[in-house]
Amino acid sequence: MENESGKVGRIAAPFDFEGLVNYSGQSDLMDPSGMNCPVTVLDARHRHARLEAREGDDSSAEDTLFRGCGFLLAKHASAVVEWTDHEEVKAKYYDEANELVRCLLPSFSVMPSVGHIYRAEDVTEDSTLEQGPAQYVHNDYGDDLDEDGAVVNRWCDLVFGNGSDTGNRRMVGVNLWRSVSRKPLARMPLAVLDRRTIDRDALLYQKNPGLHAKGNMTAMPPSDDHEWNYYPDMTREEVLVFLTYDSDPQPNDLFGSKGAPFTPTMHTAVAISDTDHLHQRESVEMRYFAYSPLPRG
Repeated sequence: MENESGKVGRIAAPFDFEGLVNYSGQSDLMDPSGMNCPVTVLDARHRHARLEAREGDDSSAEDTLFRGCGFLLAKHASAVVEWTDHEEVKAKYYDEANELVRCLLPSFSVMPSVGHIYRAEDVTEDSTLEQGPAQYVHNDYGDDLDEDGAVVNRWCDLVFGNGSDTGNRRMVGVNLWRSVSRKPLARMPLAVLDRRTIDRDALLYQKNPGLHAKGNMTAMPPSDDHEWNYYPDMTREEVLVFLTYDSDPQPNDLFGSKGAPFTPTMHTAVAISDTDHLHQRESVEMRYFAYSPLPRG
């Protein structure tokens, strides 16, 4: 299938839709010129197969995440019954999600989760565990770059330290996002940007303003070349997985070159018009990091 632009007027499948996306400006993250940009959000079910993660998989998932679009949909049931019960989520889902990431990233050692966030449209005050949908194009992590765009400080070194063991590791991050409403997702889906349609030189960095956040976040201005995707009608038995960090992209990876900054899977919540009468979006996301030794030489 030909690469399709995310700009308006490119609807080609029944569940593609046109929505408004909040970008940053061309050079200033607070520039209002990037707000309410019309885009076409493409039905990823129509274009990408769903993955069934299994123990011992040689993992097409790694190929998709590191060398492809940067996101995938995995079939994954959970024992959690009440997703608003944070203690139940911690007791059941953390181990389930860790096992899923381990199957998806067999080349890496998976670290314990840094926690979960329940998001819903009726959350009016953000806390560590409960927040409203994030309606702006972003990625939560970003390295420090010099004036020439080369990495001078890795985000993972700031957060995890830069000792003799951690400094020689490649650190990658993935986000697990699932709809947890009792009915399939109908409003405010999470849209993910195909990494292959990103101009790395256009990425913008600023200190992350999030709760308890460290280091930079990544933003970007709009572009007609962007290809936005979402999965309509997501159920509780599915997880959207996308790549949020890679400290050392390898030469055969997308955008992989020594000293170059990582190009993340940018994402944002997007409203679907004429859905105000439907049940609200409820989701739970978890963030995982995994590491592997850096190649010698």
